[in-house]
Amino acid sequence: MAPPLACGWTAGKGRLKEAVKDRGAGAAMNLGPEDGTLYSNRSICWLKMGEGMEALTDAHLCRMLCPDCPKACYREGASHMFLKDYDKACDAFLDGLKLDPGNMEIENGLWEAFKSLKKSRAA
Repeated sequence: MAPPLACGWTAGKGRLKEAVKDRGAGAAMNLGPEDGTLYSNRSICWLKMGEGMEALTDAHLCRMLCPDCPKACYREGASHMFLKDYDKACDAFLDGLKLDPGNMEIENGLWEAFKSLKKSRAA
């Protein structure tokens, strides 16, 4: 049997979007709407489901709640990358590097955003 998801749904039921939006993450947001970690985690869930605007919304909320959190910047950058907004992705990743200069994940994100921006401008 598949392990249950944190939100109470069983893996493989094909209802992850509902689970993230309505059951688990939605309920968690009601319990702790000021907790940026919840928005950060839900943002990555949205990205994995291909829901870029929802991911970006949660990433923005996370950054507002945790302005000194490099992961919030990374989530925002990743969301902008998904939406092909490479300028804003670069800005978000740069903000993250200012907070955590040695973070390789953020550096790699910035590098990918920069390459994508350069390629999009050349086209």
